[in-house]
Amino acid sequence: MSGGLWFEDKSAVAGLVAGFLGGLTLGWLFSSSVFVNNSVRVVSNAFDIGKDEREDEKNYEPGFSDADEEYKLVLVVRNDLKMGKGKVAAQCSHATLGCFQKACDQTPDAVDTWYSMGQPKIVVKCDSDAELEDLRLQAKGRGLTTCLIRDAGRTQIQPGSKTVLGIGPDMSDSATLPVSTQAVKPAVLNYSSKYIKLNVGNSLYLTSFDTLTKQDNMLRAMFSGRMEVVQDSEGWVLIDRDGKHFGLLLNYLRDGTIILPECTQTLNELLNEAKFYCMQPLQDLIEQQMKTRHKKFADTDTINACCKVIMLTSAKELPNLINTIRKPIVKLMVNRHNNKYSYTSTSDEMLMKNIELFDKLSIRLHNRILFVKDVTGSEEICCWSFYGNGQKVAEVCCTSIVYATERKQNKVEFFEARVYEETLNILLYENRNTPDDQIRATSPRHAAAASTDDDLDDNRPRKR
Repeated sequence: MSGGLWFEDKSAVAGLVAGFLGGLTLGWLFSSSVFVNNSVRVVSNAFDIGKDEREDEKNYEPGFSDADEEYKLVLVVRNDLKMGKGKVAAQCSHATLGCFQKACDQTPDAVDTWYSMGQPKIVVKCDSDAELEDLRLQAKGRGLTTCLIRDAGRTQIQPGSKTVLGIGPDMSDSATLPVSTQAVKPAVLNYSSKYIKLNVGNSLYLTSFDTLTKQDNMLRAMFSGRMEVVQDSEGWVLIDRDGKHFGLLLNYLRDGTIILPECTQTLNELLNEAKFYCMQPLQDLIEQQMKTRHKKFADTDTINACCKVIMLTSAKELPNLINTIRKPIVKLMVNRHNNKYSYTSTSDEMLMKNIELFDKLSIRLHNRILFVKDVTGSEEICCWSFYGNGQKVAEVCCTSIVYATERKQNKVEFFEARVYEETLNILLYENRNTPDDQIRATSPRHAAAASTDDDLDDNRPRKR
């Protein structure tokens, strides 16, 4: 009876059947693509992993494309921020991802082509925020995808700083990319020529490619493609370094030899240049030379004087010097103790100028001339004497007696030009084997005197 009654309730049976059929229908509908948006299901065909399986006839493989045009992604980096290499890499990564996400929605076909070509990218630089913004506006005006990155300011630079501008990916011809971006592309340097022009701190050098790459140093890395090289429009390779000692470095690279300077400061400067260019053999050579010099001076109690001036204490010493010394001799006699007469107001100043000139000449020419100071106390107050080949050649007396209103006075003068002239003339006597007549003939003073005598002879009246 109960079973019969249950089947008699037709409304209940109809409800069960309708619910079952409705559930099957809804399940089939949600499992199909009727209510699924294609843009949600596949972001870009470039990352559709089932594409190769569905389109075997296309033989799709990243890095190869049959497209006629070249597609690139341009990354413009602000050079004025002086970001580190890691910072630049991170900012470029942000710009690449941002451009890719925008381009998938705006130009999916360009993304597919760019991806199939191996995702080529170009990194260029600009020098200011204004230049970066100008490039962005140019790209936007031409309908290109752009992504401007602003840094969060956690490291190196201020928060909100514009660091990198991404443009593309799109066709890379000059009609599509901004002109300014094309202009800052790094040039491909051609070193197939025999010689290379270098501009080192505004000092110009011309050398061969073989010389620069002969040793393993920074120059080899620059010109073998391992380092970025900057070249101007005239072909000069720019090196931001003082070029004062670069010529010595080039000569060392040419033949492996170098004459090290005697000056300690110059030697230290050359050592710094060798370290900068990573020239380890030259660096070791300079350091060894510096150690040798330091040890030499440490073991010596006295240091040889660079300039020696002989002080005469008696009148008998001068003849011995003249006869034994092979160098020319310049003697200055100074006797301020001669107070027979009073001195003019400028005499003391002129006397000091003569002494200062003597010191300057002795420092400059001590290797070629023997300088002697005479303070034996003769009657002369200030007098220059010049000796060569064992005899006195010239004399410049700087003292005279002038008559004042009531009394006589000593006057000391400073004949700088005459002293220089006689000093240069005395250098002709460095070779003591030369006859005196030949030396006098080359002297301007004697030559002028000789020409004057001849002229007088020619002007004399002759008897007929």
